[in-house]
This record gives sequence, C-alpha cells and structure tokens, in this order.
Amino acid sequence: MSRVNELERQLELLSPEELAEFRRWFAEFDAHLWDRQLEAPGWRIGAALSVNRKSHPKIPNYSIQNIPRDPGTTWAFEAGFGVSRTEGPTTFALDVAFQPIWSDTWQVAVSTDAANSEGRLSIGDRSIENDFVFSNLLLRSGIEHAVDWARFQAGLEIRSYGYTLEQRNWVDTTRRDQDEAWVEWTPTFGLTAALGSLDLRYGLRFTHGTGRPGIASTGDVSLAALEAGDFILAPGAPLTLVDARVVTHQIAVVIPVR
Repeated sequence: MSRVNELERQLELLSPEELAEFRRWFAEFDAHLWDRQLEAPGWRIGAALSVNRKSHPKIPNYSIQNIPRDPGTTWAFEAGFGVSRTEGPTTFALDVAFQPIWSDTWQVAVSTDAANSEGRLSIGDRSIENDFVFSNLLLRSGIEHAVDWARFQAGLEIRSYGYTLEQRNWVDTTRRDQDEAWVEWTPTFGLTAALGSLDLRYGLRFTHGTGRPGIASTGDVSLAALEAGDFILAPGAPLTLVDARVVTHQIAVVIPVR
C-alpha cells in the first residue's frame, strides 16, 4: 500500500472537527509551498487588475461602419499576469493580459425620427442603440542576453482584437449584428551597448496587421480640417482598409545625471 493510500484511510477515520482542522492546516501548508516556489532564485511573478468606466458625450458622426457617435457609457477591464526567469546573463519574460470591454451608445430621436416611427417614438427617445462587446488579448514575450559590454534583446508582441456589435434601430424596427476580429503582431529586436558612463540603445520593431482604416481621397483639402486642432471632424468619403506594415527604428543615448 502506498503512502497516499495509507493517508486516505487515515483521513476517512477523522471526525468532522478533526477534518476541519486538517483542511486549515493543509491550506497553510500548500500556500507555504507556493511561496517557496516564488522565492526560488531568479524567478519573478506579477499580476495586475484594473477597472475603468467612461461616460462619453456626443461627438460628430463617422462614416466608418455608419455607426453614430452619440452619448453612451463604457466599462473596460484588464486582468494581466506575468512571469520572468533570470539565469546567469540571460533573462526570459512572458506576460498575458485579457481586456474585456462593454460599450453602449445611443442616438436621441429628433422630430424626423418621431415622424418616421409611426408613433413608436417621441422626441428625446432613443432611436438607435449600439451594444459593443470587445474581447482583446495581449501576449508579450522577450529574452535578453548580456555579453561583456553589450546586451541583446528579442521579443514578440501579439495583439488579438475582437468585437461584436448589436445595433437596434427603433425608427424602422430593424436590427443589425456584426462580428469583427483581427490580429496584430510585432517582433522586436534591441541592442544596448555600455560605452563608459553612458549607454547607447537601438531598437527595431516590425508591426504587422490586417489593415488600417481610412477614407477614399476626393482630391480636395478641407481648410476646416487643417484648422480643427483637437476637434474631431467627421469624414465624408467611403471607408477604405489598406494593408499596413510599420517599421520603427529607435536610437537613444542614456547619460547618467549625478
């Protein structure tokens, strides 16, 4: 008979009070083992949780997907977990974050909407409601290796975006459902050179994705758009999606200040 089977037999003989005491002891014992694992040399672990709520006012409508940009509320959450391991001159790290978002927007009925609704709506009622559910996932990993005066880095970032839209039009009593998803991934490379009292750093990033939204060019330039500053102007041309690949070079010089 194994030691586990013998222990099971002994547990079956415990009274309810003794079993409750054993549960408390085992919970503390198991937690202590987990703590000892985290305290192992070279290991680091971390977690993060955030909650955000935004109440947004009406901004100008966009022709992209023909969704009105009206008042609404948004709840955004993020839960992340990361772990790293250092052994000698090499460090490896991995972190994952999940970002669920719920957003509700609506359009307020005007006199035209009330008239076209055949009595279903009054001025001020919600004529269109949009319910978004986003499920975004972020995965990042990287490795660094130090050799004498230099450190070499390589990493990969993957972002997965997905959302569903449920749009209800109370003017003509129609409903529209839409599902969208895409993935963007970015390999990165870096080099840090220690030159005396300063560090010279170089970074290279390649960003790939399914495309970037834009609008078809009409050949005209709007002076209002040039002078808008921080104001958001609604595009007036059809939506286009252009394949995108972004290459970024970054050079930095770090000088200590004493």
